Amino acid sequence: MGLFPYPSQVHSHEESLKDMDGRYNREMTRLNKMLLQLEGELVQVRMQVERHVDDYQELLHVKMKLEAEIENYRSRMHDIAPDDSVDFSLEQAVNCGKYWTSALLNHLI
Repeated sequence: MGLFPYPSQVHSHEESLKDMDGRYNREMTRLNKMLLQLEGELVQVRMQVERHVDDYQELLHVKMKLEAEIENYRSRMHDIAPDDSVDFSLEQAVNCGKYWTSALLNHLI
């Protein structure tokens, strides 16, 4: 047999190595593309989360202002009728609010 089978085996192994190297490179290219896509999606998700946090903070600020305004109206209503047993109807509450709004406007003018 001699040395002749060895060059063909070497050639066969070289071809297998080239084939394996090509598959490896294609897989790495595919994975790198996937990684870039996922990084882009992550950037978008982070931006959305930041917008949601900003929106939440703004809504929380509005809620706190509204709660303070409600408490202000409650204290004014309590000044008008300090007896806690007195219940106001919705119409009475609206009229009271109109009264205070009118009084405030007249005071400012």
